Amino acid sequence: MKVILFWLPTIAVREKIEQTPPPIGRNNEAYQAMLAELKTLARAADELGFWGIAHTEHHFHSEGAEISTNPGLLNLYMAAGTRQIRFGSIGYVLPAWDPIRLAEETAMLDHMLQGRFFVGLARGYQDRWVKPMKAPMAEGMLKHGTTQGYPAEQTHGRAQAGVLKR
Repeated sequence: MKVILFWLPTIAVREKIEQTPPPIGRNNEAYQAMLAELKTLARAADELGFWGIAHTEHHFHSEGAEISTNPGLLNLYMAAGTRQIRFGSIGYVLPAWDPIRLAEETAMLDHMLQGRFFVGLARGYQDRWVKPMKAPMAEGMLKHGTTQGYPAEQTHGRAQAGVLKR
């Protein structure tokens, strides 16, 4: 069995978030602590024999605590000092990327990690970052009032009906 650790890179525990004026992403001390903790966890997972580590891609996280805007860069950082564990994103949000650039980045990361990089792909659904990034899928989402192919009112509470309508 191959076990993958999946986490949301978060820069602080709830208590720290509540004590820090928003956005917490501007708190360099908390950000550096999160990076150090991720690297420590990655090394431990490598030593324990886990198959892989994965995380999501999110932008403009309204709470400011989840930091995973560039999955490849974060994976490359976490991989330093590991030997066998694989790293990946579940998943790269395709509308936020130029397809050629994503293919090139993926190939480079796989070479840099000596075949230990894997890729998951996602459509995305957050209007709060699709529109500011002028992502290609935004127009279709707005036109059809859907997220992830489902009517907006059926997205498990993540969107209210009509949120994506102009």
